[in-house]
Amino acid sequence: MFLDQNLEELDFGKSKVKRDDFGNCGLCGCITRWKDVKLNKNICSEECGSQLWSQEFSDKPELVREYNYREYTDVIENEVRGYSVFSNVSKDILIVVHNQLDYVKQCIESVQAVTQNYTLHVWDNGSDVETKNYLLSLGNKINLTRTEENLGFIIPNNRMFEKARGEYTILLNSDTIVSEGWDSVMISYLRRPNMGVVGYLGGVLNSEAVGDRAKYGYDIDYVMGWCMCFKRDLFETLFDEKNLEFAYCEDADFCLRVKENGLKCYALHTPLVHHFGNKTANQVAQKRDITETFKKNHFYMKTRWSHILENR
Repeated sequence: MFLDQNLEELDFGKSKVKRDDFGNCGLCGCITRWKDVKLNKNICSEECGSQLWSQEFSDKPELVREYNYREYTDVIENEVRGYSVFSNVSKDILIVVHNQLDYVKQCIESVQAVTQNYTLHVWDNGSDVETKNYLLSLGNKINLTRTEENLGFIIPNNRMFEKARGEYTILLNSDTIVSEGWDSVMISYLRRPNMGVVGYLGGVLNSEAVGDRAKYGYDIDYVMGWCMCFKRDLFETLFDEKNLEFAYCEDADFCLRVKENGLKCYALHTPLVHHFGNKTANQVAQKRDITETFKKNHFYMKTRWSHILENR
């Protein structure tokens, strides 16, 4: 819940939350005096507010573009300046797939339509027959690896990363659509001094090592793993599969290690990749109890990065 009830207004992601007349939370129905001024809905907590915003933008990439262009025009103009000269830089794109065929097709077709000089690595985590056959039909257009077991996000990306040979590596979720310039804008920004990782949305961790706010720019702990780009030689290995398992927290841990080495992470305001959000994760959660994995990974993060998180 929002703890400081003495405040009249709070910054909240894409909007502001103000004290208002009592009403029911637009998600859970709890009685609350807080209202999101852009959604014009009452919200009782950051969790409910985040889910309402996710619902607002889910499956609506045109709304995301319109919002970002309107709110961040000057910043976006700076981010995209000169990006086109980097369109032909060599890159490896890593995508982990588990079912969700319609989203997978949209993602791969969008990459094929607007991207140059890339190698597309796809890891199929035991998908159903339809998804399996679609990926097989792509032939040598992709480097395909398939396992019958769903190994999550960490191990598949690590194994594909071992095969990457391009100058840059891009991690991309299968429930995304990319637009022209999506890769070269990231690479262009990575050419700036002391840059380590660039992507399209950033997160901030709370004292429990849980991401509780989405942000753009430099003032972030990590770039969200649904789309991130970095130089291939940044690290010899990608995610920490010794201390983290299956999925969750690997993107935050990776970026904090990058920052520990004196480099910056940046989340672009430019809306060139749309993430539908948790399509695969929601399906996995129906088949696999991820509670213990979530707890274990967050406990490691809280311990490993305690010097950063302890005063939050």
